[in-house]
Amino acid sequence: MKPRRDDMQSEFDAVQAGRLADLSIEQVARLEARLNADTDAAARLADLCPPADPALVEPVNMPTADAWDCVWTRIEAAPAQRRRSTPAQTGIFLRWRPALAAAAVCALMVGTWTFRTPPSSNDWPIEWAHTVQINYLEVATGATPLVIAAGAEDAIPIIWVLEAGS
Repeated sequence: MKPRRDDMQSEFDAVQAGRLADLSIEQVARLEARLNADTDAAARLADLCPPADPALVEPVNMPTADAWDCVWTRIEAAPAQRRRSTPAQTGIFLRWRPALAAAAVCALMVGTWTFRTPPSSNDWPIEWAHTVQINYLEVATGATPLVIAAGAEDAIPIIWVLEAGS
């Protein structure tokens, strides 16, 4: 069942005038259903473009020939002004700027460097196994400890812990 044309005329007029914000959600839904069902109504709105914003239609005054001449004169004079720079602008600081920056970075690094002392030997003593007697060895669940003596004289015991399945 198609709605009558008279019922939808206000919605069509709003779309043609570019006042989509004036339509309620129900009106937009009815208009969408009508356009999906009626190809003639869809063709009527297919070629519509929204009206131009009045602020964008207003013509803009172009610069005059004298204004363009003034701009080009400034552009052409810019390299000449750059060449007339004073010796203070091209002085020793500008020539040595990369070297001075590198020296400043080096000085900053030396100033903030922390000199570490090696850990004291009493914190965690490491000793050969032949001077230590191992009474108990705790390993993770499923692991197997294995002690092997390497060498014929003064054998050095090596402790291996093997994981289960390896």
